[in-house]
Amino acid sequence: MSADEASSASMSKPAKRTLAEADSESAAGGSSTKRTKIKYQDTITVLVGEDEAKFILHQAVVCETSDFFRAMFDGRGEWKESVQKTVRLPEVDESIFNIYLGFFYTGDIDLDMDVSANDTGAGTTEEEKKRKFDQVILAYAFGEMTQDATFRNALVDKAKELSALYRNFGEEDTIALLCEKVSSRSKLWRFFVDSWATANYNSSKRTFRDYTTKLPKDFVIELAIAGVEEKRVKYDDRDPRYREKCF
Repeated sequence: MSADEASSASMSKPAKRTLAEADSESAAGGSSTKRTKIKYQDTITVLVGEDEAKFILHQAVVCETSDFFRAMFDGRGEWKESVQKTVRLPEVDESIFNIYLGFFYTGDIDLDMDVSANDTGAGTTEEEKKRKFDQVILAYAFGEMTQDATFRNALVDKAKELSALYRNFGEEDTIALLCEKVSSRSKLWRFFVDSWATANYNSSKRTFRDYTTKLPKDFVIELAIAGVEEKRVKYDDRDPRYREKCF
């Protein structure tokens, strides 16, 4: 689905502040929340997937932004994992956990077959594009499970990056995966809804009617609502890539 107009309109838009800038401002304002002191030499073992691929992680790193891991290793010993120092995640794909792990240690979302700094998106197959969008969605679902808002925010940024690079907001199969795996209240969901509404601003009734048979019902309803809202704003203000961060 084309979003050429959205891409060209974005050229004149100022960039929003980065997550690092937001975090810096938050830190400057101070916080009353006290964190459990964790030694950086402490490690935990995470067994991922049905084959239990083994990962050794710094406990402090995974507990920094994840409420899920922080609750396990808060020092109270209420979870057996906190005593055994081992977490099993049989339902998680190893490639998705690698994305999560890479984000902790580099601050970047590194997808399989990820684009290089000089890649313009030209020559990328539709299958590769779909796989990248799917990875973002599955990683976001993992971020919901681990209650990690920082990771989820970075994934929304990645979805924005991919949509700008490919001038594409995901196809029907990608939206089906989104609706299956991710909460409809999430900001990633909102991004795809707003993106489709923007790209379909001048679409015909027939096109929208086709969506009722090709897209999940809940998504179509939100798309219809967003479409009405889109009519009320100027095109330059409509691009979801320049709206506020998720959390």
